[in-house]
Amino acid sequence: MFTRNSHLYKIVFQIVIGILLITCPFLQTLLYGQQQVVLETDITYGKGGDVDLKLNLARPAEGKGPFPALVFIHSGGWNTGNRAEFDYPIRQAAMNGYVAVTLDYRLTNEMENGKTKYPFPAQVNDVKCAVRWLRANAVKYRIDSDHLGAFGFSAGGHLALMLGLTEPSDGLEGEGGNIGYSVACQD
Repeated sequence: MFTRNSHLYKIVFQIVIGILLITCPFLQTLLYGQQQVVLETDITYGKGGDVDLKLNLARPAEGKGPFPALVFIHSGGWNTGNRAEFDYPIRQAAMNGYVAVTLDYRLTNEMENGKTKYPFPAQVNDVKCAVRWLRANAVKYRIDSDHLGAFGFSAGGHLALMLGLTEPSDGLEGEGGNIGYSVACQD
């Protein structure tokens, strides 16, 4: 009876360890080592009014590319939040063969003379600026500029949709930088 229970405990233990290894990145890193990812933080991707717009970028350390790119846009109702919300997901994306960025955009909670300093469409202008920056820096970061995707929750999801659903004729491109590059989806 003792051996049978012992055997059962060993099987349960192995199953639990197996599940933890599959689902826990921390344990995977401990056992198998960190996947090679290059992470760069606080990169200025443009200028929004008087604000330097910043992003964090993660990319595969190896492989010749070009790699598809993902843009992660934080939530917060346009008045809170920051790019750090997606620091972990951009590293995971880079481990899976993507160049990924998480960016800040101007928030509506900053006030000047009793009014919002950065009203709509400043936020749309900023995320469009980030996409133009990615295309302008495609060679440097080994980005396939024809394969870009955008993702976000809540306000970030709205801004991701605005990237895909607006055209230059809508007047939302902004002046933030790299104006010679298109934000439009490539055919």
